Amino acid sequence: MKYLIIGVGGVGGAIASFLLNHGKDVTLAVRSKRYDHIKNRNLEIKSDIIGHKIFSSFKLINIEDTNEIDNNIDEYDIIFVTVKDYSLDSIMNPLSKLCSEDSIVIPLSNVYGTGTKIQKHLINTNVIDGCLYIVSYLRENVIVQMGEYFKIIYGKRKNQNLNNHLIKKLDILENDLRESNIDVLYSNCIEKNAYEKYIFISACAATTILYNCDCGTIRTTSKFLKTFSELAKENILLAQKLGINIEYDFIYNVLAILNRVDPKSSTSAKVDWDNGNQTEVDGLIYSIYNKSKELGLKLSTYKIVVKELRKENELRKVKNAKNINN
Repeated sequence: MKYLIIGVGGVGGAIASFLLNHGKDVTLAVRSKRYDHIKNRNLEIKSDIIGHKIFSSFKLINIEDTNEIDNNIDEYDIIFVTVKDYSLDSIMNPLSKLCSEDSIVIPLSNVYGTGTKIQKHLINTNVIDGCLYIVSYLRENVIVQMGEYFKIIYGKRKNQNLNNHLIKKLDILENDLRESNIDVLYSNCIEKNAYEKYIFISACAATTILYNCDCGTIRTTSKFLKTFSELAKENILLAQKLGINIEYDFIYNVLAILNRVDPKSSTSAKVDWDNGNQTEVDGLIYSIYNKSKELGLKLSTYKIVVKELRKENELRKVKNAKNINN
């Protein structure tokens, strides 16, 4: 099995490291800035599961270099897409060149509906859906994977057909992931599983950004925990309105996940927000509120969060403009 991982930040870097740690055939596709560092210093991870490791036995592609992509087209069996939601459009063209009719593309995004979005661009490609649970981020070009909760869920969408040859690849993928110390579930209801992850990550991103806190502080501060819980409950109501069969008592599963993650962790959206970078706030928070209004559903807690984040964002813009003028 040949694996291609597009985007080697916290998520892609962790998946690559775990697979490489068990001798799998892995190719990394990264942007120019990350390409230069990995090329010179290899791939390094500090993990609570596999320890501190440095890997050099992999192929590396600069996804922004058209000539390099053309020279590295291969028969990749599994392609994990791990870039942020706002970067998806920029990788569609290289992705179309790197995948074949025998490839299976598995997006692992925080934002719901990524598989469908990619499929619309790559009509004749085998794009299924996926999600994962992990606390992992990039710090000073080192992948930091926190805690012992690392799970990947994937599966074909409703009415999506895969031939026996592709199904066999997914069976091999499951074995490879388990062998690499990654918990895995091949799901027959991936839309539901992906939205369940969306419920958790949206509530977590919104709460940690709103209160400038980590997951441990959410758990131990009643006001923060109430906000987190209300956000999750509201998103469950939206899921039901969208026809996704998630029961109201799923809130207990969401709280259980919160209790399992490392208390010092937050979300990549909060890290980007704190650093003034582009974030997934649109897909994780604003889009939920906008969709609820479109459907006539009142989500009062999301409304408060959206109002506060937009206000803070406007204040940042004013501050940045003043700094530029000065």
